[in-house]
Amino acid sequence: MSTMDMTEPIVGSEDLISSDDIERRINFLADLNVIEPDEAEELTMLREVRSMFSWVADRDWRNGAVTFVSSAYWVDYCEEFAYSIGEAERDGAMTNYINWESFAADVRQDYVTVDVNGNDYYARG
Repeated sequence: MSTMDMTEPIVGSEDLISSDDIERRINFLADLNVIEPDEAEELTMLREVRSMFSWVADRDWRNGAVTFVSSAYWVDYCEEFAYSIGEAERDGAMTNYINWESFAADVRQDYVTVDVNGNDYYARG
């Protein structure tokens, strides 16, 4: 579960956004008695993002099954991913020879691009 403050907008500068962040922000904005124009625009954008993943079960979506990774953070994310699944050792001798940009480009093939306020995020569910 995320620790994002749902009173703050999702602006597209975050490294990672979880589907539960989006769902909680949608609910927060939808429950407002008075919604400002920028909040209405954000709500529309977040609902569009949600609709792109309509095939993900609601329960899974609310539990953060989809992670959105900023394109600016992508290579670092892929490197951390490789370490976390044991494909590379953080202090291994061969780690210095890994081309992380190439690895990230290969991993990218399994993700879709999602626009969040003009910023590209990569996601898969």
